[in-house]
Amino acid sequence: MDELNTKFFIGLSWHFGGGPKSYFSGTAGVGVSRRFGPVDPGVNIAINAYNGGMGALSGSNAMNFDVVMTGKLTVGGGRTNPMSVYPLHMDSGTGMEDTYKYSGTLGTSMVLNNNDRNQQVGFVQLRADNFSFQFYNDFGGFKKIGIADGHDRWWTGGGKVILGNNRSNYQMIIASDVFTADTDSESVTDSEAAKRSLADFEQRHIGSSGFEKFKDKAFNYTPTTATEVGQDFLNFKRDGVAWNPNAHSFDLNQGRTSFHARTPQGSIGINGIGQGHMYSQDMIHRFINFHLIPSERPNYWEVQTGPNINTGF
Repeated sequence: MDELNTKFFIGLSWHFGGGPKSYFSGTAGVGVSRRFGPVDPGVNIAINAYNGGMGALSGSNAMNFDVVMTGKLTVGGGRTNPMSVYPLHMDSGTGMEDTYKYSGTLGTSMVLNNNDRNQQVGFVQLRADNFSFQFYNDFGGFKKIGIADGHDRWWTGGGKVILGNNRSNYQMIIASDVFTADTDSESVTDSEAAKRSLADFEQRHIGSSGFEKFKDKAFNYTPTTATEVGQDFLNFKRDGVAWNPNAHSFDLNQGRTSFHARTPQGSIGINGIGQGHMYSQDMIHRFINFHLIPSERPNYWEVQTGPNINTGF
């Protein structure tokens, strides 16, 4: 049995460049874990703040705050330099570390937000030596095992590839994230429309090659399109919570693609943000025959940079 691993973290980033405005994001918190042979349970709490980009309305400078409380279980073998275990997007800090050479992690996060965007999101992370892949989502599959709420909203899904451990001189992170307003993920009307769309799609592709069919479904197929929820839906399905643009406006809908380099001193990278960066969600929804969530946010690229402060004992 190893000693308790406790790591406090603080991160601050400045976002600037091609977007409509410059803004900042920050995170602070603590992660605690302890290794018991092949298993390593852990908990993490992160307080995140941001006034632009993902999770913010296009014309607003208002501050958004998320409190992300996470529990996880890692199972693995071997021992090597630590890599971070990420519960959510990469701007949500983590003090949890994985010291197994080969491992798998399953966890869940409760997210509390100052605009009542409270949600539960599950995640999986896999590690092989100095390579790691993480995936988080609030979809129905995770709901079935109790680690997500299944509502398909807000920090609804994403993932990242991490190359390099936490003691490497350089660590590369490639990530995709999607943020959307609340939607009616259980709509019978949408479900029936998606079934009809799939039947039409199959009919059109009688005689098509497998590649042509796959390509069309991955990039062009629209099962059905989600619509912005109103107060009647919120009264019936969300316990009467009041409609709030910071939680329910489709102006929130956009994705982000990130390429970042991190060092022990700080990080720098570029992010592509906007409607064109929702591709990861769109592709998943096309193959599970689920509604696509539209966006009118413009596409642009920004620079993100800032120092990292991490202390542990």
